Amino acid sequence: MRRLTALLVAGVLILITAAPAAAGAYNVRVDGRAGWTFTGVSVESSMVLPIQAKGFVQTAWVPQFLTLPATPGSGPAGQTWGQTCGEAILGDWYDPSVYGPCGVEDAYWGELIARVGDTTWAVGDAPELIVPEGVSGPLLLAVNDLQYAYADNRGHFTVTFRFSV
Repeated sequence: MRRLTALLVAGVLILITAAPAAAGAYNVRVDGRAGWTFTGVSVESSMVLPIQAKGFVQTAWVPQFLTLPATPGSGPAGQTWGQTCGEAILGDWYDPSVYGPCGVEDAYWGELIARVGDTTWAVGDAPELIVPEGVSGPLLLAVNDLQYAYADNRGHFTVTFRFSV
């Protein structure tokens, strides 16, 4: 009986800690190498979620002797000194069969981005995540990069969702 009680208590604790709280803060780690990260948050059309994103992600290796604007990393706003991902892939170097598409073409490299279903959009370091109209479902987050280029990334963002009662 003690063993059964202990298992039930452990199971309840696991469920409580695994699910987002109805009120308070909920953190999600968005690893730079992971691609799309399931947040455990379900969103609805036009929903506004207060968030805070922190951290640093390196999206490419750049030799140390190079200086700005060749810095390969950024915070959640992305590498705002350069081109967006979509602008950069217009060059001769880009082969979609090798690198894949950008997570969000009009977002900067390394910027925090979101996806629900087939809809993607830039989030950056905004204090709120605004869900596009007509979109609902599980929310995924990622670092903006080319689909097949996540393996050389480093670092992570921590995104804190603030829920109210």
